[in-house]
Amino acid sequence: LVRVESSQVGRMRNLSSVRWAGEYHPSHKVDLRLREQLAAGDDLSALLVDQRGMFRLLVTFHRDIRAESYRSQIESIPGLEILLLRDVRDMGSAAYVEVPPSALGSSLVQLAQMRDVLSVSLEGAVG
Repeated sequence: LVRVESSQVGRMRNLSSVRWAGEYHPSHKVDLRLREQLAAGDDLSALLVDQRGMFRLLVTFHRDIRAESYRSQIESIPGLEILLLRDVRDMGSAAYVEVPPSALGSSLVQLAQMRDVLSVSLEGAVG
C-alpha cells in the first residue's frame, strides 16, 4: 500500500506493478472479517479478551507516522483505553487499545477516520 497525492494517481495507474489506484476510504481500514461480522449482527463475545469484557484492537499507522502523535485524538474517543503506543523505526507504528462492546462500532468509525491510520483490527495480545 502506497500513499500518494491525488495529482499522482493517474501516473500510478500506468505502472505495470500497480493493481489498483484510488481513494482509500475509512471503511477500507477496518478488518474485512470484523466489518462483515458487525454488519451481520454476529455475536462477537467469543472475541472478548478479558474478564472485563473488552475488545482489544490493533491500530496501525502509515510508516512515516508516530503513534504518539495521535495519543490525544485516540484518548478523546469515549470508552477507549490506550494500552500501548509503539513506534518502531522503518516498520511503522501502532496503538494497542481496548474498548467495551457498547463502544466498538463508534470507536472503529472514529479510528478509521483518522487520516494517518492504515488499519484497525482485533488483536489477541499486546507485545
